[in-house]
Amino acid sequence: MQLDLERVFQALRALGANDIELYAESRTTHQLDIWDRVHHGRSLQDRGLSIYCRKGETSFHFCSNLWDTESVLRLIAGKSLKDEAISASIPPVKVAATKPGSAPLLAPHCVTILHVARAAFAPAASCGLWFEEEICDFWVTREPTGWTSGSRKSVRAQARWKIEQEGAPSRSYEWERSGLDPDAFVDGLKNELWLSEAVKKSAGRVSTWPAPTGELPVFWSSQALAKIALPFVRAFEADLFLKDQSLLQKLSFPARWGFTLTDMPQTAESAVDAEGNTVAQLVVLKNGKPRGLACNRRTAGEMQVPETGHSRRQNFRHLPVPAFWNVALHWSETEPDLLARCQSGIWVEDVEVLESDPASGLICLATRKAFLMHEKTLGEPIENVVFEMEVHDFLANIEGAGEKQKTFGFEILKDGQRLTTQIQLPDVFTPSFPFPGSVPSDTYW
Repeated sequence: MQLDLERVFQALRALGANDIELYAESRTTHQLDIWDRVHHGRSLQDRGLSIYCRKGETSFHFCSNLWDTESVLRLIAGKSLKDEAISASIPPVKVAATKPGSAPLLAPHCVTILHVARAAFAPAASCGLWFEEEICDFWVTREPTGWTSGSRKSVRAQARWKIEQEGAPSRSYEWERSGLDPDAFVDGLKNELWLSEAVKKSAGRVSTWPAPTGELPVFWSSQALAKIALPFVRAFEADLFLKDQSLLQKLSFPARWGFTLTDMPQTAESAVDAEGNTVAQLVVLKNGKPRGLACNRRTAGEMQVPETGHSRRQNFRHLPVPAFWNVALHWSETEPDLLARCQSGIWVEDVEVLESDPASGLICLATRKAFLMHEKTLGEPIENVVFEMEVHDFLANIEGAGEKQKTFGFEILKDGQRLTTQIQLPDVFTPSFPFPGSVPSDTYW
């Protein structure tokens, strides 16, 4: 960063500014679109500078894509610090240049995804995929003495396809994944066949059976549990707690949760967060008691606690907010053969959270893939059901956890920003869950 910090800070202080923070970033985005086996790829380059400061009780935030010293000084000179949230104009991102008449070269990960998608979509009548990889180098400082630098990456993919079979109506499917480690993400698509298996399973003929009803033993896959647990994890974000939007404020402790919740930064991530604070492991919940909240500088100051390294921002146009990186739910006792818990019951492979209330912990969800179980073996697929539950009570009723942890990434929307949080967790078992089916359980067992 070739920016004269002494002159910039001096110019801001001459306007009466204090609590100054400068944040700059250089971002490269690789994208791939596939629709009905025709692909388009492009690479985008964007950079910018964010200036945050306070004057009295008023906060100011303005930003620009220009970060040379003279341009920044001219930007500051044009501000009177009389109006809140002044924002400089920002030109659109630039598409990486290519030779006239040539197609843009695909980034290496996009090439791999293209080959994976071509093979995966073979059984589909129509198909589409969108893939995006972001690589961001950033610099942040609150003093004119120098910068703290870091880098972060994120990746996301969405797929849609249609299966058509003779004598049956066409069926449409959707698949979505996110992550913080592009290499691991692409490896999962290539070697663990995430997308290929999803398309392959959808191509089989599907006829669902009526779902049983009653207090039933239910196994929950790590994928289903990750979606259910996400609203619970977010209750530990400090800004939601300060706004009385966290279910932690309605619970008594210690609670009956049998797991430890820990935020475990990945080596693929930066050693610092978006405010230059060290990113380190944080024990959030242990022995049924909260041990910490995800804080950025502002929320840590309000709560008078140390910053925890959880300052996140989508890009320089936004102010930082607290959010988790890579949380893990660990049960102290795990089982190598979780299915030995029960001879018959229900296996829930996937769910969709339709609504969630962070203040109460109430969530409404629908099963998206579930099966009857007979003699510890997956049996017939059952119809989807919709139901409500309090996520904290659900987690307290888990009585068995598998040994293998799997990682799932989710996009969360916060203060107009799109951020990725990963969750690691195992398959689990609830011995008595009120399953809202349509036929008595003795129909099957």
